[in-house]
Amino acid sequence: MLYGRIDLPETYAMLSAHPVWAEALAWLRALPPGIAPGIYPLRGDAMFANVHGYTTKPRAACRYESHRRYVDLQFGLAGGEWIEWHPTADLRPTDDYDPAKDVIHWAAPAEPDGRVRLGPRHFAIFFPEDGHMPKVAVAPDSRVDKLVIKIDRALLA
Repeated sequence: MLYGRIDLPETYAMLSAHPVWAEALAWLRALPPGIAPGIYPLRGDAMFANVHGYTTKPRAACRYESHRRYVDLQFGLAGGEWIEWHPTADLRPTDDYDPAKDVIHWAAPAEPDGRVRLGPRHFAIFFPEDGHMPKVAVAPDSRVDKLVIKIDRALLA
C-alpha cells in the first residue's frame, strides 16, 4: 500500500519513472473540476478510471476486499473516508474469488495494520496483496466522491 497527495510530487517521484504510473498520475493531475461519474478508458480494460460516489458507513458495515488482476489507485475528489489496510496473508476469506468482478472479500481483523484518510487530492494504491476496506465513515453519513484507476498488473511487469 502506498499513500500520498497529488500536489506533492516529490513523494511519488519514484513511481513516475514507470510509464504506466506516469500516465495514471498525469491523468489525475489534469482532471477537470467536477468530472462526471462514469468509466474513463485510459488503455481499454487494461487501465481505466471509475468515477463514483457514495455515503460512508460505520466500520462494522464495511468489508475488506482485494483484487487479483488489478491494482487500485484510489483518489479522493470530495469528502473523506477512512480506508483500512491489512495484508491478505493474515486475513480469512468470507467468499470465493469472483473473477468477473475481480474481487474477494475478507473478514475484518480486530485491528488493521494501517489506516489512511482519503480526502480530496489524496491517493492510496492497493496491490493484490493488500486487503483494503474503503467506505469507513469519518463522520456519520458523510458523502465521498472519488475515482479509482484500475491498472492491470500485466502493465506493471
